[in-house]
Amino acid sequence: MSFRKSSLLAVLTALALVVVALTAAANHVADNSLTVQSAIDAGNSNPPANPGKTHDQHGPFNHPQEGETPDISLSEETLDFGEASIVESVRLFLMISNIGDADLVVSDISTEAPFYPAFNGEFTVAPEEVHELVVTFTPEVVGEYEGVLMIVSNDPVEEETTISLLGTGVLPQDGLHYHWRLTDTNASILIRGASLLAEALPAGDEIAVFTPGGVCAGAGVWNGNQIGIAAFGDEDDTEIIEGFHSEERMSFRIWDWEAETEYRAIPHYIQGDGLFRVNGFTAIERLEGVNFYHWAAPERTDNNHSLLVEDATLDNEPLNIGDEIGLFTPTGMLAG
Repeated sequence: MSFRKSSLLAVLTALALVVVALTAAANHVADNSLTVQSAIDAGNSNPPANPGKTHDQHGPFNHPQEGETPDISLSEETLDFGEASIVESVRLFLMISNIGDADLVVSDISTEAPFYPAFNGEFTVAPEEVHELVVTFTPEVVGEYEGVLMIVSNDPVEEETTISLLGTGVLPQDGLHYHWRLTDTNASILIRGASLLAEALPAGDEIAVFTPGGVCAGAGVWNGNQIGIAAFGDEDDTEIIEGFHSEERMSFRIWDWEAETEYRAIPHYIQGDGLFRVNGFTAIERLEGVNFYHWAAPERTDNNHSLLVEDATLDNEPLNIGDEIGLFTPTGMLAG
């Protein structure tokens, strides 16, 4: 009886070991199946030959993102225009590339003056294609400029891409249009506003002050806001007339760089009477640039007569600022 119990116990133990072995084998197969299924579900069209190997043997799996995406790439991080004359423009090119695998849609490109991108509305860059963007630098005032160009696109990583813009505005290569001599005496002139042919005077144009004899005695570049000019006096110990004598009347001219034309300018004083005085100060509220006289100035003589016109009309309408009044002799000769 004891022998039978021992045999039966041995048989049961062997069966239990068989069941444990079969269970372990089944679990191993299940684990491998799950591993393969995971690789297939992730969209990996080329699963590893032995997905059961560890990451140390094969490295981490690289699961690509679902769907295709655009990827913007710019040819430059900074556009440096260098020096540009205040009367001209400099152009540079920026290459916008799409290194992704879906269409890149650029919806907006923006910056601030004096940098101007040639953007006329939304455009599309196909994968592996390049769009050439022209950016123009047009300085209006002498000085250094910095800006940021922003590009808005459908790139999911870089929706807003920026690059730096640099440039320096300088005087034209030939320098100023007007030339004058520096002397030991001068007077200060402040001009708070300026116009040319009834339009705001563009920044970069020049304003000069002249003596009655037509000598330029000082000038400056209009910055779009206001300008200070030093009017220089004449040197007594030289034969050359360099500038003003005391109590001489000052007159003004404007040089239009774009039109390459000179205009006379009418001052509207808020301080001073328009006469030159050493160390004097003159303030002009508005300087109006108009065309030069229709009539050529007559020859100066030793005799003259002063005439004050307090009111004038043309066809019963008041004359406009800048209109001319001439004085003629009975024989039709212009006398003033």
